[in-house]
Amino acid sequence: MASRTLPRYIVILYGIALFIWLGFESDDLYTPIVFGTVMVVLIIWQIMGKLNIKTIRGQRRLLASGVGIGAIAGASVNIFAALIMLFKDVRHGHTFPDYPLTLIVDFVMRLPIWALVGGMIGLAIILVWLATRPTVTS
Repeated sequence: MASRTLPRYIVILYGIALFIWLGFESDDLYTPIVFGTVMVVLIIWQIMGKLNIKTIRGQRRLLASGVGIGAIAGASVNIFAALIMLFKDVRHGHTFPDYPLTLIVDFVMRLPIWALVGGMIGLAIILVWLATRPTVTS
């Protein structure tokens, strides 16, 4: 029972932390990136909890899946972080926003790099998983 409710409590804590941070005057880039990363990790955690990784047959397909999911996750971190910055600007409504529109656009223009890094991290996770799983010898 505790394993089913743990993700819900983490999502609630994430939401509380996000809305507390939205109230502060902060213009650093690291906080939206961290919040975007945590959001993507929570989404992947929810999806992987419903899927069975053993259904993927073959190492090539598993490697391709890891790269693809990692690239989507990396791009999603970029998009979610930009949306969090935009939401904070809209919520505060200052004359001089915490995150100017040019900064958000420049941040989103780096989406291919985020996707590439996410794909490489996904590949690394799959390679480590393949290297550490027990093998059956006959």
